[in-house]
Amino acid sequence: MADGEGFFATMFGGAKPKTAQEMKDEKYVQQMVSLNKVLDDWHNKTVSNSEALKLADHYMLNIEGIGSVDGENATALMRERGLDDQRRVDLQRLYQDLKKACGQKAPDYGTHHKQKSGCC
Repeated sequence: MADGEGFFATMFGGAKPKTAQEMKDEKYVQQMVSLNKVLDDWHNKTVSNSEALKLADHYMLNIEGIGSVDGENATALMRERGLDDQRRVDLQRLYQDLKKACGQKAPDYGTHHKQKSGCC
């Protein structure tokens, strides 16, 4: 790590402050990681359908509320957290399956869906 980087630099003002866009991207990724955990728990049957749906819908609302993100940055951040392109496709399918399991209409993301905001 170069001088002026890391924990002490952050503590003493040496790090460059994050932009509003970077913070927005990070919030998006945090919500996606949380959604991943809920859907993973549901898939592994460690949480009930109703509880998983309540939590997943909460994270989806938060994600939608974030709006547009920087696709390149958000994708890079998600990959760092283990959410690659295939996993995001899996999350869409799991969320649709959860909605169906709870008797709700599953969202249709379409085959030409370009991710800027919303799920996965």
